[in-house]
Formats: sequence, C-alpha cells, structure tokens
Amino acid sequence: MNNVLVTGPTRFLGYHVIKLLNEKGICPRVLVGAKDQIRPDENTLPKKEYKTALSDWNAYQSMKQLDVEEIQGNVNDINSLQAACKGVDTVFHLKFGLGFGDSEDVKKQLYKVNVVGTKNVLNAAEKAGVKRVVASSSVLAIGISPERKPLDEQADWETYKSNVPYAVSRREAELEALKRPGGTNLPVVVVVNPAFTMGPDDFVKAPANRLVKLMAKSWFRFTAPIGFGVLDVRDYARGALLAAEKGHHGQRYILCGENVTSDVLLKEIASITGNKPPQFLITIPACLVSSLLRIISFIKGSRLKQPPTIIEFWGKYAWYDTALAQKELGWKPLSLRKTLEDTLN
Repeated sequence: MNNVLVTGPTRFLGYHVIKLLNEKGICPRVLVGAKDQIRPDENTLPKKEYKTALSDWNAYQSMKQLDVEEIQGNVNDINSLQAACKGVDTVFHLKFGLGFGDSEDVKKQLYKVNVVGTKNVLNAAEKAGVKRVVASSSVLAIGISPERKPLDEQADWETYKSNVPYAVSRREAELEALKRPGGTNLPVVVVVNPAFTMGPDDFVKAPANRLVKLMAKSWFRFTAPIGFGVLDVRDYARGALLAAEKGHHGQRYILCGENVTSDVLLKEIASITGNKPPQFLITIPACLVSSLLRIISFIKGSRLKQPPTIIEFWGKYAWYDTALAQKELGWKPLSLRKTLEDTLN
C-alpha cells in the first residue's frame, strides 16, 4: 500500500483514514468536489444551503491541513475517477450520501451516490489495475434485530433488514462490491461495516457526536428503547487500513465497539462529565415520536423530513459481533469510556 486514493476525504471517516495514512508515511490522493473548494457566498444562497455549503468548505479546509494530493472530481464523473485511479494500488471508497427521508428525490439521490457511485469507483479501479479496494458500508446493511443479540456478517438480510431508504441504498452499494469477481489482474475488494461512529477531530458535526454532546447536558433525561453499537472513529480508520492489508476478497468485516442501550450510554456519559447521574429517565415511545414529528412539521409548514420509517428502530437492537474482524484482521476496539472521554473533551 503505497499509492492510495481516498474518496469522501472531507468527511469524518475520510479525515481520520487520511490522518492515519499520514502517520504511516503515506500521502494519499483525494477526490474532492469542485463545490467544496469554493467558499460559499452568504448573499447568493438560501440560509439553509449556505449553512451546509459553509460546513462542507470548513471540512475541506481541515482536510487541507493534512498531507494530501488533491484531484477534482466526484464518484459520478467517470473521467475524473479514471484519472484519480491512475497509478494507484489501493482505493478507500468512503464517499456516501446520507439521508433518512423517504421521498422519491431522496431515494434517487441516495441511489445515485451510494449505489451508482460505488459501481463507478469499482469499474474505474478495475480499469486502472488497482490491486485492492476497501468499500465503506454500514452496519445497517447487516440489519437490526428485535432481540438483544449481536448480528454477525452472516446475518440473513430478509430476517433483519431495515426498510429505511438510506439502509437499503447502503445494502445495494455493498452488494455491488461483494459480487465483484476476483482473480488475476482484478482488484481484491473488501467491505467494512462501521457502527454508530463517534470520536475526536470532528469538523463536520457527525450525528453520533452531536447526540453524545446533547446527552452530556445536565438537563437531558430522555432515552429511547433502542440498542446500538458504538465505534470510535480512530478504530474505524485502523480497521479500514487493516482490511486493505489483510482482508479477503468478497468479505465484509463489521467494525463495532461496545453494544449499549441509550440509558446505559447516558449514565456512562454522566460519570465522565461529572453530572449527577439521572434519578429518573423518560422513555419516549415510538407513537409519541411519530406524532411529535408530524406536529413540528405542521407548525413549520414543511413536509415531514423524518418519516415514520425511522420509527422501525424503536424496540430494535443494532448490536454486532466483531469476532471476524478481530480474528482475520487483528483488529481490536478501544473501550467505550476512552471513546466518550475523547469525544467530549
């Protein structure tokens, strides 16, 4: 692994993969969108669009502090992908679209970026003679369980699948990677499935970090009947690099730290911040969440952006077994407490 390409370099996962590559003496080539390179003008964009564009630009500026070789393009631009893959031996495909809406526009955009984008990267890598590709997926492509038991890489999708469009798009993108034939002169393609990822050096305000910092407020008393696996972003980076070095073709590897429930996470956060542990907790039922979302949307005069499909996570456990990654990659996660301490401090 000497000549490396990273897609999605300005996001939370991409930044930490690049940082770890730098620590190993590798200056990766990074695929950067044209819009990310231009500071947005507050006077020419609607407030919401400006805020998003400014966040993207700030993330790009943070990435520029690392040792990288920039090339302009995107995963749906075949010519830029072919140029980016030229002379590369390893590709970390970390670019993905994020969204939990259920509109047709959202579904089309998720499909375009996640599924078609992954196919484009794999085709360009194969054409360029790339040796190894690590495609980043999600544990949601593994599934979620109604029982308090961790799922592994062999979990049956029809039994544990999520119908949230985002999860479906990640699953379809993953299948594009896993079905690739192997053999002489073809890339070894490996998939990594990260859990709910948090950690330090977050320039994009990752969802997990925002939640943890909200839960650190002394007044916070709310929980949901949900279980989820927590992953340190530094463990993600280590896992991705190990997958590139040791991963087997056509195999996916779950990357997950401790499996917790929201009440356990809240109490652990309180012990770190020095807040008084909650004496009582308010568990939010699924029916109330759905109703509140609809009321808020009505008051704001906007369409419901968090659809009822998200409620399917209530009463479910996004818990995962990482035995395969630990055995085949030699990967081991940090403790939950270490992750939370570094995230909050």
